[in-house]
Amino acid sequence: MFETILKGRFALIIYEFLYILFSNSRKLYNKYHKLAYKYYFLKSDLLRAYKYKIEQAINLEIKTENDNKRLASNYLDIIINEELIDLINLNKEDIVYLKNRRYKNNFNLKKKEMGELGKILIIGPSFSEGTTINVNKYEYVAFNKPPINNVFDIPTEKIIVILNNQWSIGKFRNESIQWIKENDFAKVFTPNPLKCKKENIKLYSINAGYLSASPMGLQRAINVLLSNINPQDIEIIGYDFQLSKKPYNSWYPSGITFFHETFFEGWLYSNLHHDFLFNYMYLKKLKQQFGDKIHGSIDPYLEMSIGDVIDLFEKRMKALRD
Repeated sequence: MFETILKGRFALIIYEFLYILFSNSRKLYNKYHKLAYKYYFLKSDLLRAYKYKIEQAINLEIKTENDNKRLASNYLDIIINEELIDLINLNKEDIVYLKNRRYKNNFNLKKKEMGELGKILIIGPSFSEGTTINVNKYEYVAFNKPPINNVFDIPTEKIIVILNNQWSIGKFRNESIQWIKENDFAKVFTPNPLKCKKENIKLYSINAGYLSASPMGLQRAINVLLSNINPQDIEIIGYDFQLSKKPYNSWYPSGITFFHETFFEGWLYSNLHHDFLFNYMYLKKLKQQFGDKIHGSIDPYLEMSIGDVIDLFEKRMKALRD
């Protein structure tokens, strides 16, 4: 494929030349900036990658009136703060625009299906299966993938499952359906209908609404829980923005190695397409809005500077590549 020659460098040079030659072409502008984001992300140069993506978002927000304007605005609302503006090498005009821009920093999570409940634990992929969990401390325990083997021996009536497309219409859909039929769960949230007639199954929208970015498992799970259940407290264990040396333990049912040749390739492209920095800022702004209601293994990372988080991600990327 043309865009894969020299790992995308050749295509980037061609698109840059065409973009300069036909400077009024919006199609070429977007193509060049999307490819530049991908190229520099894969090269472990995140600040340069996000320079292009943020430039594209600013351009779409200012110069378009269609759905792309809405997606770009939603994206900028999430990803931008003063610290990031100072880190990225944007031109002065874009810096002034971002610093004067009005932001909608709060998440509009109004709908509450079950009323306010007690404490919910969310268990993520880096949590060790050999660790004992005192489930009596929590009203419910949530997973964003079906814990098929239930290695933590949690009573299924305390389990909330939040499926994604992969586990509700994709390759692993039948496993989800079988598992749900065989167990009595507190609640199953799914973006697509399942072949199960159970009252505990509820549909939710997975529509991202952002510019080439979408919430990952934890971000999606917190959004669903706050929108539908409104727990008094959400404790998170086993989530570290995939920045630890072992972000996925063997118990966690993931498609990363199924759909890709190596773990690194799956990990890398998942973070590229979902947009790593967007997801970090998504959770950072959720934390700012809801405070100590959301807490756990994510806190040390959310307290780091954005520059340090980017450095850590790039080091993690290089270590996995080697």
